[in-house]
Amino acid sequence: MSNKLNHFKATNLLIRDLNDIHTKVLLQSPLYDLKTKNEDLLVKESIRTDRVGNFRKYERELIRESGDLMEKDIRYTKDNKTAIIKIDIISRDTIAGVKKQLEEIKNKNTFKNVIFDLTLNRGGSLPSTFILLGYLTNQSFKYHKFYPNTNNKEILDIKSKIGKFDFKYYILTSPINYSAGNVFAAVSKTNKIAKIIGYQSAGGASEVRLNVLPNGMIIRKSSMYTLTDNNWNSYEFGTQPDIEFDKSKGYDFKKLFDLDYIQNIVNKN
Repeated sequence: MSNKLNHFKATNLLIRDLNDIHTKVLLQSPLYDLKTKNEDLLVKESIRTDRVGNFRKYERELIRESGDLMEKDIRYTKDNKTAIIKIDIISRDTIAGVKKQLEEIKNKNTFKNVIFDLTLNRGGSLPSTFILLGYLTNQSFKYHKFYPNTNNKEILDIKSKIGKFDFKYYILTSPINYSAGNVFAAVSKTNKIAKIIGYQSAGGASEVRLNVLPNGMIIRKSSMYTLTDNNWNSYEFGTQPDIEFDKSKGYDFKKLFDLDYIQNIVNKN
């Protein structure tokens, strides 16, 4: 029994020490005593200070700051120039929902700018992300893939046929904007489809893969390539904003929800 528990701890620590937000044990091996809890053997999530620990800390703070904001609700700045669409997860349903919101904004005839608020977006469907980008551009866009283990490089030309809406686009990012949400921002920046505002995103610039280990454990992890910019600089650790919100005293997450502050940023740029 002791050897099984030591192996359990060692395996989980190896996975944990990858310090990758995508990576997670989905199902423990049936070889282990299932009555043993992970937290009895490992450092608790709440006291981690690495990349994953910071992500969880910021996640709690941002959820608290967001209050009762809902994806279905469009926010408008006081000057009637900018509309904000909140996307917390990117899925097939997001495509139709965002289209309805863009049509609503268009019908008001006063709004020139649309901000996609990805403040709480921690990922979703990559194919749906590519389709959504078609609302921002009717041109093809480039997706740069770099494989660090082989040094291979690949450029994909992708075009969404969903139909463009003519606005000036901004993407609002935060330190927990991750995975498909980060891809949405990164591809937009590389292809100059939208301006990125807010704080640097959390990254996560690869697809997710599931693996079954010989002991029966099932884990989720990042794949073996990363998304990059035109110069093959990786977006794995985040997308730097074109217009970064003030953080002279550290992150001020209230600014991500402050319509007056956002209005001022957009109008200056």
